[in-house]
Amino acid sequence: MEDSDALIAMNFMGELLLYAYFTNQGVGVCFITHMIRLSLDHGVCKESSFALASCSVMLHARGDLRASKLLSHFALSLLARLDCKDMLSRVYACVYSTNSYKLESLNKVSEKFLYGYEVGMQTGDIQFAMYNARLYCESSFWSGVRLEVIEKHIQVWGQQMIEYNQEWNWNVTNALKYAVLILMKCSNDVLPPNGDFLEEGRKSLNEHIEKKRLHSAAMICF
Repeated sequence: MEDSDALIAMNFMGELLLYAYFTNQGVGVCFITHMIRLSLDHGVCKESSFALASCSVMLHARGDLRASKLLSHFALSLLARLDCKDMLSRVYACVYSTNSYKLESLNKVSEKFLYGYEVGMQTGDIQFAMYNARLYCESSFWSGVRLEVIEKHIQVWGQQMIEYNQEWNWNVTNALKYAVLILMKCSNDVLPPNGDFLEEGRKSLNEHIEKKRLHSAAMICF
């Protein structure tokens, strides 16, 4: 892509895409569609890989798994072709949180999230680095990693999320923390000295419900 106006538009929409999709999906879909259209009309750029990966997420959510898988492959291929590491954290978060967990073992998917976190921190893409860290904790949980290991990861990355003001990622990760602590108690593992975490969990649940953070509330309830 050589058109300067198109490049500016791609960069602008790429920065706003995550916020748009989770606050107003209609606006997010418009951004994705327009970014792909610009890529078709003016050629690809680094943000094109993110647009393809985001479109894959959108199609996956709507049940079109075949098209979602195809766009995931396109996004990863373009990412490799352009060698744009500053988009890697974003593309990995999209691709490996949708299709790949059905095709690869959760352990391998977890490694992708960990790499996405590391590259995101190196390139300064803090929000998506923290997003990958959160996804790593979630995939570790579902793949059967020992609960005390997950709890330690949550402690470390949770502190980073707080330091970098990543409230959205921290809300969901914090909800996972309560689930982990409850299961640790049920399995008779040694609990860290967190006081009455069940009461803290109830307070956190009520707060999430009041503020309509449904994803975070669901993580506590599951």
